[in-house]
Amino acid sequence: MARRAEHHLDPRSLFAMLQLDGAMVLLPQGEIRTVEPALDIEITEGEPGIGRITVGGRSWPVYCLTGKLTPTRSVPPTRHICALLGTGDGSFALLCDDFKPVHTRELQFHPLPDCMGADGACAHSLAVYEQRVGCVVSAAGLKALLGTDAARGDDNTPPAQAPRGEW
Repeated sequence: MARRAEHHLDPRSLFAMLQLDGAMVLLPQGEIRTVEPALDIEITEGEPGIGRITVGGRSWPVYCLTGKLTPTRSVPPTRHICALLGTGDGSFALLCDDFKPVHTRELQFHPLPDCMGADGACAHSLAVYEQRVGCVVSAAGLKALLGTDAARGDDNTPPAQAPRGEW
């Protein structure tokens, strides 16, 4: 039996669609601080993630996920965009193939099937956009997926304007 997804979002709210290896991940656009070219990343060894990016004098750890939302240090050649995410208690950057703002009214939300709703899952629900199914996540859920090392960013300010409504 599928878990019920409750969405009380303002139809004017925006989500960010991030593409990872052909998989679509959607998160509230208010959790995105900025988007930068992946060329600006300094690849480092021995640190969490794949490296760091400095924007506005602040250094952010950069992570790479597969399309199955599994952390990897192997960066596919299609990863050209670095989305900088804020969680309120930390910040980090995520490499993606594509980024696109999407209005909530363009999304059809669906509950997670039980097989995807295990404790600790970072997805809140599923959403259909342009005849594709994607996972709806939050920056905090992605941070938890990546582990506590994602909190090592220098920017600990709260996220930008969060979308209106409640989950």
